[in-house]
Amino acid sequence: MDIDARKAAQAYIDSMSEEELTNLKNEFRMAMDSLLDKEVEKLENYKNSLELEQQKLKANREEYKNISIDGSSDKIRNNWTEREAIQGMISIRESQILNQENVVNALSNRGTLTEITDKKGVIHKAIADFREINTNEILFDEDNILTIAKPGYIPNINEESFKVKGYVFDAIRIAKDSYILSTDSYKDNISVEYSQPFVILTLDQLVLTLDYYYKKAKALSIQEAQRQTKRQEDYYDSLPAERRERFLNQKNFYFSLPAAVKKKISQEEYERLDLSGKEALYKPFKRYGPKKLSSKLEDDSMWGSFHRMYERFINPEAITRDKNGNPDPKGRYANAEVFQYWIQFREMMNFKIKDIRIQREDLSETYKKAVETSFGESNVNDILKDKYGILVKRQNGDPINPFEITQISSAWEKVQSTYGNLKPNALKYNLKISHAGKKLIFSQKAIGVYIGDMGTIGVSDKFGDKQFESTMSHEVAHFIDNFIGELNGKRWATDDYESAAGVLAFTFRNNMNKSKNEQSDYINATKECFARAFQQFFGHKIYGDDAVVIQDAREGEATTPIYVASNFVNKENFETKIKPLVQKFLDENADVFKTTFDIDETNEIEPIGSETKIAETNVNPTEDIAALIEGLEVLADSSDDTDKQELLDVIEGLKLLL
Repeated sequence: MDIDARKAAQAYIDSMSEEELTNLKNEFRMAMDSLLDKEVEKLENYKNSLELEQQKLKANREEYKNISIDGSSDKIRNNWTEREAIQGMISIRESQILNQENVVNALSNRGTLTEITDKKGVIHKAIADFREINTNEILFDEDNILTIAKPGYIPNINEESFKVKGYVFDAIRIAKDSYILSTDSYKDNISVEYSQPFVILTLDQLVLTLDYYYKKAKALSIQEAQRQTKRQEDYYDSLPAERRERFLNQKNFYFSLPAAVKKKISQEEYERLDLSGKEALYKPFKRYGPKKLSSKLEDDSMWGSFHRMYERFINPEAITRDKNGNPDPKGRYANAEVFQYWIQFREMMNFKIKDIRIQREDLSETYKKAVETSFGESNVNDILKDKYGILVKRQNGDPINPFEITQISSAWEKVQSTYGNLKPNALKYNLKISHAGKKLIFSQKAIGVYIGDMGTIGVSDKFGDKQFESTMSHEVAHFIDNFIGELNGKRWATDDYESAAGVLAFTFRNNMNKSKNEQSDYINATKECFARAFQQFFGHKIYGDDAVVIQDAREGEATTPIYVASNFVNKENFETKIKPLVQKFLDENADVFKTTFDIDETNEIEPIGSETKIAETNVNPTEDIAALIEGLEVLADSSDDTDKQELLDVIEGLKLLL
C-alpha cells in the first residue's frame, strides 16, 4: 500500500465511531479466519496427496525388486515409466505444498494474497504477499537461529535448492519496493499442473529472508561439525584406559599438544600428571570445524534462471544471444541489459545487508543493558517538556545542570526552525536528550548517538556550541527517519530505498567528497547518509558557508568546513542535488510535523535559571542562584579533574546571572 492510500485508509478509520470500528474489526477478523481455515485445509490435502504419492513410489520400487532377472523388458520399462510419472507428481505436490505453506504463513501474520500477470501474459494467482508484515524482528544469528521462532515476515523456501544456488535465490522487482521471489529454483515451465512457488516481499524482507537462511545454513554446518566432533570424543572415551594411557605417555607426546595447552603447562609438569590430569587438559581426538560457506552475491556471475525470470517479468525481448548476436537457446551469454540489472540488484542487496548489520549492533542486548543509566528513563528532567515536548538528562546519571539545559533548548530551537515543529512526535515517543558534558558518548567515542528503542538522543559538548548544534541536527534526523519509518510500517524511512528518504540517502552516498568505495560500511550506511544530508541542510541554513564539522571525535578538535569534509558533499552537489531532496522529504511529510516552528503555540514556562521553579513571590531569585553556586562549589571540591572543570564552568555561567 502506498503512502497516499495508507493515509486515506487511516483518515477513513479515524472518521468512524468506536462501535463502527469495533464491528469492522470483528467482521474483518471473521473473514480472515474463514479464509485461513480454507487455506489450511487445502495445505493438509496437498500433504495427504504427497504422502499417497510417496507410498506409491515406495510400492513401485518394491515391485521392481520382485521382477525376476529374466522378466520381460516391457514389464521393466513400464515399471520405470510409472515411477517417473509418480516422481513428477511428487515434484508438483512439493511445489504446491511450499506455495501453500507461504499462503498460510502470510495470512496468519496479517499478510494478503495477490495476483500478477507477467510480461508473457501468464496470470499467477493467489501469491502470498508479505509486504504488509512488519520486519521488527531482525535479531537472529548463528547462535540462536535454530532455537527461536522464524519471524513472520520470512517465507518458507526450498533450503536445499538455496544451498545449491549459492545461498541466493532469483528475485525480480515488479513494483515500488516490491519483489517477486521464487522460493524454489526458478523453472520456466509454466503449466496448469505445475505452479512455480512465488512470494511477494519488500526489499527489506527479501534481504532478511536470504540472510536468515544463510545464517541458518551456517548454524546447521556448525551443529554438524559439533556432532561429528562429539562422536569422535565418545569413541575416544570408549577406548580402554590402558590404551589411552599408552598413547598419551608416548615419548615427546607433549610437543604434539596445541600451543594453547603448552602455554599452560611445562613438559616436566605435564609428564608428571596421571591419565585424568592429562585428559583434563587435552584429549587427542579429531575435531571438526564447520564448512566454509560463500554467497553467490559476492560473485560477478549470474544464474541462468535469474535471466529467464527477468525475461518473464520485465522484458521478454532481453534474451540470451551468442557472440554474433543470434538467439542462443543454450543461454551461454547473458544479455547486457539483464546483466546490468543483476549488478545493480546485487549492489543494492549488499548495501541492505550492511545496513541491517549496523541496525543489529544498535539493537544488541548487551548494548541495551550497558546504556540504561546513560540513556534510559532514570534521572530525567521535564523542565522543557511543556515548551518543546522533550525530556532532558545527563549521561552519567547525575542531575542535569542549568547550563546544559540552556544549551539543549537553544540547539533544539535551531533544529526545529530548520526541520519543522517536532513537539507532537517528541511527546508521542517520550523523546529524551542526554547531555554528555565534555565527554564523548559512552563507549562509542562519538559526539552523538540516537538510540531508537529507548527514544533517546545523546549529545556531547566536547567541541563547543556550534558542533553541539550540528550533532543535535544529525541525531534528530535519525529520530525523524525512525518515526516516519514506523508510520509507514518500516523500522526506518530509509529502509525503503525507493522512498524520498531512501533516494536522498543514496544520492548523498553517491556524491560524497570521498568516494563511497573508500568509505567504511558505517559511513556508507543508508541511515547515516540520510542523517548527514539533514546535518548539512541544517549547517547551510544556520551558518551558511561558515558551517564546519568535526570529522572524527577521536582525532582531536580540528574542524573542517562542511562542504569539503570527506563524509559530506561539495557546495555545488549540495545546492543542486541534496538540498532539493531534503526539502522534498519535508514537503511530503508536512502533515506529520509542521514545516515552520511556531514557538507561540506552546505554553510558556519559567526561565531556565534553576532546576527548581520559583513558586513563592517573596523568594529572591538572586539568593536561589547564590545558594546553587555555593552547593556546586562544594561538589566541585570533591570531584575529579574532568568533572571539576565542568562544574567550575557552570559556576562561572551562573555568576553572570547575579
